[in-house]
Amino acid sequence: MLTAIRSKSRSWLVYGLFAILIIAFAAWGIGDIFANRGLTRPVLQVGDLTYSQQEFDRDLRRQLQRFQQQGLDINAQQLAALGGVDQILSQQTSQMLLRHYADQLDLTVPQAVAIADIQNNRAFRNAAGQFDRDQFLALLSQNGLTEAGYVAARRDEMRLQQLTGPAFEPLAVPPVLSDRVYAYLNEQRTAEFLVIPDASMTEVKDPDQATLEKFYNDNIAQYQRPEYRAFVALHMKPEDFAKDITIPEDQVQSEFDARQGEFSTPETRAVEQVVLQDQEKAAAVVAAVKGGTSFADAVKEATGGAPVDLGQVTKDKLPADIAEQSFALPADGVSEPLKSAFGIHVVHVKSITPGSTKTFDQVKDQLRQELALAQSGDAMIAVVNQLDDALAGGATLEQAAQQLQLTVQTYDAVDAAGKDRDGKDVNVIPEILQLAQQTEVGQTSQITTLTDGTYAVVQVTNVTPAEARPLTEVAEQVKQDWLARARRDVADARAKDIAGKAKSGDLAAFGKDMGLELKLSKPFTRTEGDGPIDPSLAQSLFALQIGEAATGRTGDGAIVARLTGIIPAKPEENKEQVTEVANQLTDTMRRDLYAEFLFALGRNIDVERNDDVIEQMIAAGQ
Repeated sequence: MLTAIRSKSRSWLVYGLFAILIIAFAAWGIGDIFANRGLTRPVLQVGDLTYSQQEFDRDLRRQLQRFQQQGLDINAQQLAALGGVDQILSQQTSQMLLRHYADQLDLTVPQAVAIADIQNNRAFRNAAGQFDRDQFLALLSQNGLTEAGYVAARRDEMRLQQLTGPAFEPLAVPPVLSDRVYAYLNEQRTAEFLVIPDASMTEVKDPDQATLEKFYNDNIAQYQRPEYRAFVALHMKPEDFAKDITIPEDQVQSEFDARQGEFSTPETRAVEQVVLQDQEKAAAVVAAVKGGTSFADAVKEATGGAPVDLGQVTKDKLPADIAEQSFALPADGVSEPLKSAFGIHVVHVKSITPGSTKTFDQVKDQLRQELALAQSGDAMIAVVNQLDDALAGGATLEQAAQQLQLTVQTYDAVDAAGKDRDGKDVNVIPEILQLAQQTEVGQTSQITTLTDGTYAVVQVTNVTPAEARPLTEVAEQVKQDWLARARRDVADARAKDIAGKAKSGDLAAFGKDMGLELKLSKPFTRTEGDGPIDPSLAQSLFALQIGEAATGRTGDGAIVARLTGIIPAKPEENKEQVTEVANQLTDTMRRDLYAEFLFALGRNIDVERNDDVIEQMIAAGQ
């Protein structure tokens, strides 16, 4: 139910609007609303090729299913917000451009060639390495594909490979380029440096009042009280309704009988075995164990190897030919030679974990709670509807909750981070806090379903706007912020002064005068610094000659660093890494040229994207 509409539906203005709508329907025909106009409009049109609404719906559902298989339950609108819909459309546009061009060139792949390619696919081969038609059809079924559709898709894919393969596969980066790129990326440098702590700039004095006031006004955004909201929240959970539901004993007993298998744990055994093809060797293993030799030593003596540990297994996890005998053995027992299709088994049971079954009395409370929770959903929905009616009738949230014997939670002042005026967390559920932030003062939100299936509604009773704290309240904080900024500025100026003198002076001597220790960095590259020398300072040092200096910042101080050494990379000694760089450059070049090729096709082939159709379909699939 739509509370906002219902609460206004009693006015003469709304009655008049309804009358106008009825006349309009009569004049134009109400059937037109449901005529599914535009169903035949494609989502994409590329030349004379179309990407239909049905095809888009199919691909959209498949993409959502992939997310669900990864544990992410999202809808079409959320997928669109993440860029997933644009990705589907971009891929389809690219494929259709290639198909259109392939049609112009009259490229084709015979069906027999595609079938041979499919039969050579390892995914469709059995253990003997032969094409397995049953396995092929099973895999297609799992992915919602038909045999004819898959063969056609493979033919089309091979046809496009004919178009793009010869153009882009032969591309390769010349060795001179990969060598230079490797040398550029892996050249290293070293530097000596001084760190000048901001806190050591003790000559900075406390600011006077005028300076303090100016700093406060210039940075007033740092000294704001956040907006605080007062609101009443009602959170309805299944467990709140389950406590009032009585489950008869016979219903609990029936549930126990139906689910008895859940409460039984089968016996498991830690099993190891050896599989032989020689009856005499198998008998020798058994005889050795009976003579006091350990199973592992007996197997090693007979085969030169070790037994295979099957781990902790239930009876049904063992091959049928050996399961019964294996589970008849005692702990540390060894079987007689047992034959199966795999050979002759000798089984050793290392340990036994007995099975167990919980009684009705042990699980009846759990079952009663589960049954009550299952029924509480209907009770909760009924109350949600009653609450919606009460709110639509003009009741406040507190009044409606009292009528329905529900408990509300009152929050006097909560900021957007869920903290009160003292900075303490009020432990409000994030989704309820967001609901309060989105609701206007004096208004009641819609009853909202939260991600865990519970329901919440809030009524915002007051909003205290964000405002600047007065200087008298934050004077000490402002003072410390000013001092930190001033000391930082002095430290940075000192570092720049030293850097300017470093080429002709002794950096260690400058440091000694300031009581600072000169340190030497480890070798670093352009993109990875070393300790206080971060990537930004490393880039600066790579632009200098030996003996020149640059400055930067550490967490709480200024740094001045002078370049002391250049260590060239050696491509000739690192061929594997150079090859890796060459492969990366080649892939990048191929992708760039492929993108340029598609762009060129798009300039010569008409591409039409119907965003209104796309938006309607996404909204329908929310």
